[in-house]
Amino acid sequence: MEVIIYDTEFTTWEGAMQSNWGEDWQHREIVQIGAVRFDTEKMLELEAFDILIKPSINNELSDYFSKLTAITQEQVDNLGLSFADGYQEFKNFIGDAKIFSYGRDHTVIEENLKINNIGEAFTGNDISIWFGNNGIDVSKTNSGAIAKSLGIELEMHEHNAIDDARSIVAGLTELISKGAKSPFSNDNEFVKPFILKEEI
Repeated sequence: MEVIIYDTEFTTWEGAMQSNWGEDWQHREIVQIGAVRFDTEKMLELEAFDILIKPSINNELSDYFSKLTAITQEQVDNLGLSFADGYQEFKNFIGDAKIFSYGRDHTVIEENLKINNIGEAFTGNDISIWFGNNGIDVSKTNSGAIAKSLGIELEMHEHNAIDDARSIVAGLTELISKGAKSPFSNDNEFVKPFILKEEI
């Protein structure tokens, strides 16, 4: 079985997470989507997806965002796609596969569909529930910190979407190798969700 594990990075400012992006001018506009096509039987990464997107409202990245993600304004200006084009590329990458994120990234994508007047719905599966059921404190551990929390050393930058997706995959592989029941088996059901801090 092949699934997509993905992560997003979106515009933020110092204090925005604490206020849930509460200012009228603050929007969680996606700047990066990173994803891995993952073979759940061989436990292998088959293909990677990594794009930058130009925000349409707050098109100047905050210094806070750039320090957090290591994504620069120059990179976004030179390499960024429109959200509509980036979203279409992401859908093409997903194909018919089931999609999983660590947390509510699907709600951020839904927000961006509305911001960009794209009349579609986007749904996904929150795999943080599975991690919470297998010993990860999801209230304190963001997607990019999963591997480190399990003692796995990866060459990565925490809060970079593709690196964070690979951190999720590394965590999945480690926990399943130690006996955790695969979240992708037909008889495995997610139970009551854990509370997850909003993390970029």
